[in-house]
Amino acid sequence: MEHYIPINNSLLVNDPSFQSSRSSPLILIPCMGCHLNDYSLVLQDARIKCTISIRINRLSVFNIFHRSNQVHKRYANLLLKKYFVSTKPLHFIRYSAHSIYLAQHNINTITPVHTSLSANSQTSDNDDIIKQLTLPIQSALLCKDFIKSSLIDIAKKFLPFTNFEFYSDGSVSNIGTINSKSGFGWLQTNPSIPQLSFNGSTIFFPSSFKSESLAILTILLVLPFYATCHIYTDSQNCIDIFNQKLLSPTISPRRRLKQNNFLIWDLIFWLISHHHLTVHLVKVKGHSNNKGNDQADALAKKGRISDDPILINHKFFQQSSLALFNYNHIYIIDRNIRKWSDTPIQSRIFNMAVNNSSLSPINHQITHGDIDWHYTKQWINFNPTDTPTSTKLRNIQSSKIKKSTFNHPTGNILQRNYPDLYPLGRINCTECSFDEDTNSHIGLCPAHRSAIEPLLSKFKQKLIDLIKDEHTSSFSFDIECRINNSNMFKLLPNILDTARQADPTTLIRIPREQPWILLLHHLIPRDLAVFFDNYFSKKNERSRFLIQFVSEFISELTTITWSSRSRSFKRWEKSLDITLKKKKNYRKNKSPSRLQPPLSADETPLIAPFQRRRQYTRYYHNKVLPYFKQLVNIDVSACIRWTTCNFLHSGTWESYRDSLLFNLDQFSPIQSLLDSYNPPRT
Repeated sequence: MEHYIPINNSLLVNDPSFQSSRSSPLILIPCMGCHLNDYSLVLQDARIKCTISIRINRLSVFNIFHRSNQVHKRYANLLLKKYFVSTKPLHFIRYSAHSIYLAQHNINTITPVHTSLSANSQTSDNDDIIKQLTLPIQSALLCKDFIKSSLIDIAKKFLPFTNFEFYSDGSVSNIGTINSKSGFGWLQTNPSIPQLSFNGSTIFFPSSFKSESLAILTILLVLPFYATCHIYTDSQNCIDIFNQKLLSPTISPRRRLKQNNFLIWDLIFWLISHHHLTVHLVKVKGHSNNKGNDQADALAKKGRISDDPILINHKFFQQSSLALFNYNHIYIIDRNIRKWSDTPIQSRIFNMAVNNSSLSPINHQITHGDIDWHYTKQWINFNPTDTPTSTKLRNIQSSKIKKSTFNHPTGNILQRNYPDLYPLGRINCTECSFDEDTNSHIGLCPAHRSAIEPLLSKFKQKLIDLIKDEHTSSFSFDIECRINNSNMFKLLPNILDTARQADPTTLIRIPREQPWILLLHHLIPRDLAVFFDNYFSKKNERSRFLIQFVSEFISELTTITWSSRSRSFKRWEKSLDITLKKKKNYRKNKSPSRLQPPLSADETPLIAPFQRRRQYTRYYHNKVLPYFKQLVNIDVSACIRWTTCNFLHSGTWESYRDSLLFNLDQFSPIQSLLDSYNPPRT
């Protein structure tokens, strides 16, 4: 093959697109001749200056840019007749080649801080073998000493044997709540070997996958050198990850750090490599009356109630990564850091949104959790059209967002935006002529009540029929009674009149006793969502039926409220000669001319001179915590709500919007344990 070499990087110094050595491109040019040249092959083609021949059983392949690609235009000044540009930078190609070399020579890049284990363990005496076996248990685990002693005792009893069979299982209780607990357990079932068992618990990022992974890890920790074991587990995820890593040992650090629980899996494959273990994971069906699996499940459930968790010491690995992120100096975030950081970012954005002053009419609903934000998000993102993008979809989405944020162009909004077009003073509702025309007035307007009441009765019966015909949950009794007693389908005139008679100095607030008004603003009330949560067990069906029901409900509700109000308001605008053309040209007509002729000293300008905005509005952080709950401690609750979801407990951050009070005292023993392994910070 023709020999190519990388171009000298000094020729690329003036290229501003590459700021570091790791981003330097790989540009290959023909070699003009070196000691690798095979002259017998060069004679066959005079155009080739250097040709190499080598016998190899593995070839590394990488892609290059086509000659027509824009990348080649960057190097037009190099005046090269023949060259190739790799799609990956030079640093990545070198790393891949080095990883292939290490894999072919069975060299593991992850090494512990301590002295490496002796490969010739069969000739070592018994004490040395036990010392080497217990080294990972002592150094790689963060747990109480009695737990380490239990594992060491099991390892000593397993030392004379080589063929093992294990059943393992993991268990997580109260998943999705702040009281979630994770446990694991396993037992050895080969009759010719002591049938010992072990169970324990773990914390942080609770999930069944983590529990199952930790069960596999603790099994490998107690196996002797050169042992063979079959592990029967009901976790297909663990089997897939195990086979994937086993077949591709040269995973880049970037991909490895994106793997959930990468500390556990790094230690698993370190043990397999350094202890020369042969491991087979076998899938068994869970809860299928398999004796071994049922016993492992019982051990896992027993282990999850333990107050002494087991964690992995990231300092056991010397070359795992340049840096690992930790949460509040408590523990390593052993998963994709970008996905994890989305939790505090999204919750912060949501908190800023609900603290917006435009949402003050529904402040009580936000404070008391009357709005189901999960279904509200699904409804606002719902696309009723056949195309992913269209003008119709844009108009639908913009209308939903404006109404949900109480910024739909009602009389007060239009008067604020076009002060010279609309008359001064309060603009009353063109339907009832009593109250000011605002977004919050739509559901309270007495002119719509005669049409809304039969509509509520109609959709109440529709919901009853839908649940009776399509419900999939075992909770299927008392359907009619619950729906009939709900305020979701009741129109209460006294409550509406009380809300309308607010003090002129205060804003009108939508009453909590009338949750159907939230649908006018494309917000899904919790009073409606609870019926779908209780009577539909499958998530997809629940969302599909709710979106279908809400779509019809809001459509007819909008027709008799928003649409009716818009028609009468347009007639009122027409009587004042306010047209769409005037609104479009309003800013253009109001902006001063930049080409005014120079004025003399006695003349005064007809239009005020144009002044540029010198300073943009500064947005200060609102120290009032979510939903204006001023009684909640700022440091603890904000920390819990924004950053600890799926860390100290399970579930998404949306699950804890309205239960901010969280007791950190239950983690104080764990914090003391972790602090004992870390030197004091100065």
